Amino acid sequence: MLSVIICTWNRCVSLRETLESFKRMTVPPDVSWELIVVDNNSTDATAQTIDDFKEHLPIVQVFESNPGKSYALNTAVKMAWTHIQLDSRGLFLSFLFVCLQTKTTLFLIRSQAPA
Repeated sequence: MLSVIICTWNRCVSLRETLESFKRMTVPPDVSWELIVVDNNSTDATAQTIDDFKEHLPIVQVFESNPGKSYALNTAVKMAWTHIQLDSRGLFLSFLFVCLQTKTTLFLIRSQAPA
């Protein structure tokens, strides 16, 4: 399971552009993935933007009311861990964090589950 995590606050335009890119992406059929989008208490059209893409992407929508990227990321990681722990294969764990504010990407990969 690959978990892609997007945390956003009042960036519905950037979020829409990012989700459009994911929508155009070709994912190999044997890859299982989820797109966790954390709305960090946005007051713009973020929630509607997420809803607009639910039919096209494997989105897990999460709302975090505590302000701050650390709260949003912690919430997303907990959500990803919950899904991964339910995966009985336990072969590997991958996270992809997408930061809309700085448009940077960080990969954190653990190649093997603990024995």
